[in-house]
Amino acid sequence: QPDALFGACGGGGLLSGSYLAKELLSPITQVFGVEPETANDATYSYNEGRIYRFDDSPKTIADGVRTLSLSPRTFHYIQHIDGFIEVEEKNIYYWVQWLSHILKVTIEPTAALAMAGACKWLATHTSKKRILVLLSGGNSSPEVQKHVWQANYLDQLPEHKQ
Repeated sequence: QPDALFGACGGGGLLSGSYLAKELLSPITQVFGVEPETANDATYSYNEGRIYRFDDSPKTIADGVRTLSLSPRTFHYIQHIDGFIEVEEKNIYYWVQWLSHILKVTIEPTAALAMAGACKWLATHTSKKRILVLLSGGNSSPEVQKHVWQANYLDQLPEHKQ
């Protein structure tokens, strides 16, 4: 039973489904959504108790979370998770590169969000934690991959400010 589960949040389907699954399988596990700082409509919605909607698609390399808002169906469940973690754009690039390097698979920027959020959360704890990180999808266009690899983000560890 993991202490915490981390997943990227766009429209909320993956995260609300993960919440429902953990309720059945491991009710004590905390669930955290992860969003880029520039595409944080779910964080606003969670904090305000109502669905926040962007006017335009947010600017982020994580194209899977460029949604304008959560859906009412997913928002109902997302209100019950344990919180959201916002990630700086440069940390998304870092985790795409690092995960691709160690796992030897294509990692899309949206999937890297979950790992970035998990590491940011772990940095706030002193005891060992068992976590589950959802690395969903490998749908990354050649253009996005080229953009991600234009600079070496592995030379500097990401910051974990709260």
